[in-house]
Amino acid sequence: MPSPIPFDPSLEIVLPDEEAVEDASTLWPEDLSPYVAVGRITVPPQESWSEAKVRARDDGLAFSPWHGIAAHRPLGSVMRARRAV
Repeated sequence: MPSPIPFDPSLEIVLPDEEAVEDASTLWPEDLSPYVAVGRITVPPQESWSEAKVRARDDGLAFSPWHGIAAHRPLGSVMRARRAV
């Protein structure tokens, strides 16, 4: 039986005085903006689906950071470009 798979999502927090979110080519130095772990997600083993069921499920999924509340609106030019897609 396969083992559970852990995921450790993390965020890189920009300094409040920086406007770097508007320039996607700017690197945020990790000594000033280190990655911060925000949790752990453990996915248990699951029964395999048929290829047809996998395809049907995958074709029905969509993700957009714009589908959140206004307080969590994405920042930066790259994210604004994703809104139109």
